[in-house]
Amino acid sequence: MRFTKPLLLLLLLSGFIFGGCKKNTTSTCNGVPVTAVSISIDLTLPQNNPLTVNGGSEIFYGGYANYGVMVYRYTSSQFNAFDCTCPYDGTKNSKAIVAVQKSALTATCPVCGSVFVLADGSVSHGPATCGLKRYNTNYDGVSNVTVSN
Repeated sequence: MRFTKPLLLLLLLSGFIFGGCKKNTTSTCNGVPVTAVSISIDLTLPQNNPLTVNGGSEIFYGGYANYGVMVYRYTSSQFNAFDCTCPYDGTKNSKAIVAVQKSALTATCPVCGSVFVLADGSVSHGPATCGLKRYNTNYDGVSNVTVSN
């Protein structure tokens, strides 16, 4: 059978598009189990002062195995909330709890060394391949933030 160059090129590209590349089925992301979360934060309380400025963060009780829920003020009107459990091995190792770094832009797992971007919870450096488990946030625009799933 003889192929013309355009047909051969199309066949080669279709292999890449339709299954030429295998999906990684041995993902190193164990994930974080679903856990009910319902946190109400009053920004006028002194203990919540870190959340009154952009880049501020605070850890609240709750999340998977009550390891904590990290709330991060991304902009003046947007808050992000993530489970503190490292998605790489946090369900198997109770010490795999991410902590915000001094730069206040990332959080790092002390066990595996994975680094996560607090703007969206994505992985900056592995071995984790999945981002932090994210929770819904709602800001009333004045002084109350709620975190839920």
